[in-house]
Amino acid sequence: MNPMKTIKPYLKTFVLGKDRNWKKLVGAIIKDIAVSIFKIPVEMNRLLSKANQGEFEFRVKGIDQSIQLLYTLGHQILYGLFCMMTGGLTYFSYLQKEAYLTKLLGSVSVFFAICLLSNMWRTRQNSRKKNRKPN
Repeated sequence: MNPMKTIKPYLKTFVLGKDRNWKKLVGAIIKDIAVSIFKIPVEMNRLLSKANQGEFEFRVKGIDQSIQLLYTLGHQILYGLFCMMTGGLTYFSYLQKEAYLTKLLGSVSVFFAICLLSNMWRTRQNSRKKNRKPN
């Protein structure tokens, strides 16, 4: 004797009701689980609605200093690359015995080296001022 054959009609009536079937029940359960998993919490919903309305503010402490350091780093990289490039061209023009071009490119290379060093010095001075603690 198979107990499932005996219990199955009662189980269907008890769990599903008279007018429902297993496929609809399983589909509804899966749908409910998926909705509960992917449902956005109430706080997140409020945050997103504020962002959509333009009322949301986001502040990061110390971002201005970081942006200034990145800006300065970009300048230093450019000055260094220009200095190396013109220095290399100066050397090649020296090997070709082009006196005018050697002086011109050497002057440009020295200019970029001075720009790089002054930028590094200013950055160091500014960081020292910001790191000083008031007495």
